Amino acid sequence: MANQPQASGRTERSERAVQRPAWPQWLALLVGLVYAVFTVTAIAMGDDATDRFGRQQIMPGLGASWVLTVVHAGTALWGLLAALRRSATKLFGVAIFMAYIGLSAYSVPAVITTTQFELLNVGWGNAALYLITTLAGLAISIGASGGKPFPTEPPRDTDEVM
Repeated sequence: MANQPQASGRTERSERAVQRPAWPQWLALLVGLVYAVFTVTAIAMGDDATDRFGRQQIMPGLGASWVLTVVHAGTALWGLLAALRRSATKLFGVAIFMAYIGLSAYSVPAVITTTQFELLNVGWGNAALYLITTLAGLAISIGASGGKPFPTEPPRDTDEVM
């Protein structure tokens, strides 16, 4: 019995590890890339395309302002980083769901009432993008948790942090 080969801990650990779907991480990465493109485009257009309030049109129906550029940059950075860990992906999904449902609730009436003094400079493209991002955040948060609520402690067999 003493001469029997012992299985390495690494093999046992990989067999016991729970496989989670990877699509929420890919969706978080996609959201991060989309907002990175919008952020880079808004910054590349520069001060020449902005009015005195810092508003600019990226394309017809899709506006930007310095506030939206900061929000889009934060979403892009967090989306790119959230693809690295499942726990970060879950938190990203919940956070963008909450943030972009608020932006959606603001942008739809703002587009309907179209005034010159609307400082965020949202258009119908923004409203549609924010609604899609809200749905993506909901899908990411549900998919990354595997349909289970957030645990109070990380599982023993993972590298997740809480």
